[in-house]
Amino acid sequence: SHSNIGYLVAENWNLPETISAVIKYHHYPLKSNINPTLTSVVYIANILSEITITDQAISMSYFDNNVLEYLSLNEDNIFEIIMKIKEEIENIGDLESFFK
Repeated sequence: SHSNIGYLVAENWNLPETISAVIKYHHYPLKSNINPTLTSVVYIANILSEITITDQAISMSYFDNNVLEYLSLNEDNIFEIIMKIKEEIENIGDLESFFK
């Protein structure tokens, strides 16, 4: 899988063990023994970026409830984060048009 390949590349490049572990476990963050909190944040960010980029309807079924609980996140938090991401994307778009 891309997680394992990324992990091997990170190890080969002598990246810090924390980064290698995040790469390896970003789909299953609670299996990480190195830094499950950081890995869980990357897991959530990965899903949020996919939802945002593809403009998918938001479904809580995309998220592992154990990870959400570990990070003390709920559905309202996720929707709030997505709205902030969309706002930032709009701001970036406005900034780009300003310089054209």
